[in-house]
Amino acid sequence: MTTEKLRDSVRSIPGVASAEVSLGSDNEPLVKVWTDGTRPDVEVQRAVEAARRTVVNQPDAKTGDIVDPTPSPVAAQPHTPPEQTPEWSDVAVEIASPPGRIAKLAIEESFDGVEVRASDSAGHSGMAVVGDGEEGLNEAIAAAVARLRGVGEPTRVRVEVRDVHGSEVVTALVDLPSGDRLVGAAIATAGQPFTLGRAIDAALSEAR
Repeated sequence: MTTEKLRDSVRSIPGVASAEVSLGSDNEPLVKVWTDGTRPDVEVQRAVEAARRTVVNQPDAKTGDIVDPTPSPVAAQPHTPPEQTPEWSDVAVEIASPPGRIAKLAIEESFDGVEVRASDSAGHSGMAVVGDGEEGLNEAIAAAVARLRGVGEPTRVRVEVRDVHGSEVVTALVDLPSGDRLVGAAIATAGQPFTLGRAIDAALSEAR
């Protein structure tokens, strides 16, 4: 069945945590993809489109016919106007970013360098490589959390740690590629990297 082939093909794409293919009204195929945060959503979207073209270009097992593989833009929403009756060339794809707030942050060292991995309670994660310089770790934490949330990675992160009535509070001021500036804060209940991750997560929650 073409829906099963497409589902299996999409699930095998790097960056895809899970995928479902269903038939909507008028039998138009709908693809919903959950990303795992390891690749930008736009890259996953392109890979899904490429998989779709490959699947629909395969001859039908019974008739030998090839379904029209003409590419079409990926739709932001899996809905098609009722007056249209799309073929397989009009597959709609919905990219769903990983849900949930940061639950764990790990700093992993290897011979290849240092990486930061941010994970949520559902098992999704986002990873970033720690760069050089004093801000390398903070920037990697911000990138990992952004990839976990499926939002644009901050272009700059400024961090302030202060004592507020006996509690250590970490505040993160985050600049986005759009030019927007967001702020988030978290009370230190664990190590500073995780607390900073929570502060950045609080800031990026406004970017969805």
